[in-house]
Amino acid sequence: MRNLRPLAERGQAEAQAILALMYQQGSGVPQDAVMAAHWYLSAAEQGHVGAQYQLGLLYEKGHGVPPSAVIAHKWLNLAAARAEPREREYYVRIRDAVASKLDAEQLAQAQWLAASWAPKRAR
Repeated sequence: MRNLRPLAERGQAEAQAILALMYQQGSGVPQDAVMAAHWYLSAAEQGHVGAQYQLGLLYEKGHGVPPSAVIAHKWLNLAAARAEPREREYYVRIRDAVASKLDAEQLAQAQWLAASWAPKRAR
Protein backbone atom coordinates (compact mmCIF):
# COMPACT_ATOMS: atom_id res chain seq x y z
CA MET A 1 0.00 0.00 0.00
CA ARG A 2 2.82 2.40 0.82
CA ASN A 3 4.23 1.99 -2.67
CA LEU A 4 0.85 2.28 -4.38
CA ARG A 5 -0.43 5.48 -2.79
CA PRO A 6 2.33 7.77 -4.16
CA LEU A 7 1.88 6.27 -7.63
CA ALA A 8 -1.90 6.65 -7.39
CA GLU A 9 -1.59 10.23 -6.19
CA ARG A 10 0.68 11.00 -9.15
CA GLY A 11 -2.06 9.75 -11.46
CA GLN A 12 -0.91 6.24 -12.36
CA ALA A 13 -4.17 4.55 -13.38
CA GLU A 14 -3.14 0.98 -12.60
CA ALA A 15 -2.03 1.97 -9.09
CA GLN A 16 -5.31 3.85 -8.63
CA ALA A 17 -7.33 0.80 -9.68
CA ILE A 18 -5.40 -1.51 -7.35
CA LEU A 19 -5.75 0.93 -4.46
CA ALA A 20 -9.48 1.16 -5.17
CA LEU A 21 -9.79 -2.63 -5.04
CA MET A 22 -7.91 -2.66 -1.75
CA TYR A 23 -10.37 -0.15 -0.26
CA GLN A 24 -13.32 -2.03 -1.74
CA GLN A 25 -12.20 -5.30 -0.16
CA GLY A 26 -10.56 -3.89 2.98
CA SER A 27 -7.29 -5.52 1.99
CA GLY A 28 -4.41 -3.82 3.82
CA VAL A 29 -6.55 -0.73 4.41
CA PRO A 30 -9.87 -0.16 6.16
CA GLN A 31 -12.78 -1.13 3.93
CA ASP A 32 -14.18 2.13 2.55
CA ALA A 33 -16.58 2.24 -0.39
CA VAL A 34 -16.21 6.02 -0.77
CA MET A 35 -12.43 5.76 -1.10
CA ALA A 36 -12.83 2.83 -3.47
CA ALA A 37 -15.15 4.90 -5.65
CA HIS A 38 -12.73 7.85 -5.54
CA TRP A 39 -9.80 5.79 -6.79
CA TYR A 40 -11.87 3.85 -9.34
CA LEU A 41 -13.12 7.16 -10.73
CA SER A 42 -9.58 8.52 -11.00
CA ALA A 43 -8.49 5.44 -12.96
CA ALA A 44 -11.72 5.18 -14.98
CA GLU A 45 -11.44 8.77 -16.15
CA GLN A 46 -8.07 7.85 -17.67
CA GLY A 47 -9.59 4.91 -19.53
CA HIS A 48 -8.71 2.02 -17.21
CA VAL A 49 -11.20 -0.64 -18.31
CA GLY A 50 -11.29 -2.59 -15.05
CA ALA A 51 -11.87 0.59 -13.07
CA GLN A 52 -14.65 1.61 -15.46
CA TYR A 53 -16.33 -1.74 -14.93
CA GLN A 54 -15.98 -1.65 -11.14
CA LEU A 55 -17.17 1.95 -10.98
CA GLY A 56 -20.23 0.98 -13.01
CA LEU A 57 -21.01 -1.72 -10.47
CA LEU A 58 -20.61 0.75 -7.59
CA TYR A 59 -23.07 3.16 -9.22
CA GLU A 60 -25.51 0.35 -9.95
CA LYS A 61 -25.54 -0.70 -6.29
CA GLY A 62 -24.97 2.74 -4.74
CA HIS A 63 -21.81 1.66 -2.91
CA GLY A 64 -19.72 4.72 -2.07
CA VAL A 65 -21.63 6.82 -4.61
CA PRO A 66 -25.28 7.78 -5.05
CA PRO A 67 -27.06 4.98 -6.92
CA SER A 68 -27.55 5.80 -10.59
CA ALA A 69 -28.38 3.26 -13.26
CA VAL A 70 -27.67 5.92 -15.91
CA ILE A 71 -24.13 6.55 -14.66
CA ALA A 72 -23.65 2.82 -14.08
CA HIS A 73 -24.60 2.14 -17.69
CA LYS A 74 -22.21 4.84 -18.93
CA TRP A 75 -19.21 3.25 -17.19
CA LEU A 76 -20.24 -0.32 -18.01
CA ASN A 77 -20.76 0.65 -21.65
CA LEU A 78 -17.29 2.19 -21.81
CA ALA A 79 -15.75 -0.87 -20.16
CA ALA A 80 -17.55 -3.26 -22.53
CA ALA A 81 -16.43 -1.28 -25.57
CA ARG A 82 -12.77 -1.42 -24.54
CA ALA A 83 -12.61 -4.82 -22.82
CA GLU A 84 -10.37 -7.65 -23.92
CA PRO A 85 -12.31 -10.27 -25.90
CA ARG A 86 -12.33 -12.75 -22.97
CA GLU A 87 -14.10 -10.16 -20.74
CA ARG A 88 -16.25 -8.36 -23.32
CA GLU A 89 -19.18 -10.79 -23.37
CA TYR A 90 -19.52 -10.72 -19.60
CA TYR A 91 -19.26 -6.92 -19.45
CA VAL A 92 -21.92 -6.62 -22.17
CA ARG A 93 -24.28 -8.91 -20.21
CA ILE A 94 -23.87 -6.79 -17.07
CA ARG A 95 -24.31 -3.56 -19.05
CA ASP A 96 -27.44 -4.93 -20.70
CA ALA A 97 -28.87 -6.00 -17.32
CA VAL A 98 -28.48 -2.41 -16.12
CA ALA A 99 -29.98 -1.14 -19.40
CA SER A 100 -33.10 -3.20 -18.74
CA LYS A 101 -33.75 -0.97 -15.70
CA LEU A 102 -33.72 2.20 -17.78
CA ASP A 103 -36.51 3.80 -19.77
CA ALA A 104 -35.78 5.00 -23.32
CA GLU A 105 -34.87 8.53 -22.23
CA GLN A 106 -32.50 7.31 -19.51
CA LEU A 107 -30.86 4.86 -21.90
CA ALA A 108 -30.35 7.62 -24.45
CA GLN A 109 -28.80 9.81 -21.76
CA ALA A 110 -26.47 7.00 -20.63
CA GLN A 111 -25.43 6.30 -24.22
CA TRP A 112 -24.81 10.01 -24.85
CA LEU A 113 -22.66 10.23 -21.72
CA ALA A 114 -20.58 7.27 -22.91
CA ALA A 115 -20.31 8.59 -26.47
CA SER A 116 -19.21 12.04 -25.32
CA TRP A 117 -16.67 10.69 -22.81
CA ALA A 118 -12.98 11.27 -23.44
CA PRO A 119 -10.12 10.07 -21.25
CA LYS A 120 -8.41 12.57 -19.00
CA ARG A 121 -4.66 12.77 -18.75
CA ALA A 122 -2.94 11.79 -15.54
CA ARG A 123 -2.28 14.72 -13.26
